[in-house]
Amino acid sequence: MEQIRIRDAQPEDMQACGDMLAESRLGTVYYPNRHMIADALEKAVVQDSFLVAADQADQPVGFIWFQARGMFRSFPYLHMIVVRSDQQHTGIGRKLLQAFEQDCLRLLGALRTRAYLLVADFNDRAFEIYRKNGYEVVNHFDGLFRRNVNECLMVKVITKQTNTP
Repeated sequence: MEQIRIRDAQPEDMQACGDMLAESRLGTVYYPNRHMIADALEKAVVQDSFLVAADQADQPVGFIWFQARGMFRSFPYLHMIVVRSDQQHTGIGRKLLQAFEQDCLRLLGALRTRAYLLVADFNDRAFEIYRKNGYEVVNHFDGLFRRNVNECLMVKVITKQTNTP
């Protein structure tokens, strides 16, 4: 895998992030037009945490949108991870997930907390990534955001990584 760097999103990243979202199944189900995508990403960058996975040329190849206190105004909530279609299966999603967990702990000033996320029933690949990384299903919601799309609420206890020799 080429060198991928996780960094804060910049205004100039939003077009590439919007393109990634528009091309994804997540985008077509939840954000069916470009206006909705642009509006959502603009709010995400201003109100929440938004990180980009950038390639060697510093171009976005994936992103993660989350809130450090988004679940019950106390716990981290992962809103979405999107990886550019030609970069999937390369570990970028896992790297973004790890960045989310550690960034939330830093933002909360915590050594340990619970992190939450929802995953749609059509997103088998994401479900498996979350499950393999320690997230467990705690509830199911039928038609929570879209009719005929069911969601799984997942949670994981995350802890600060320490660099030990």
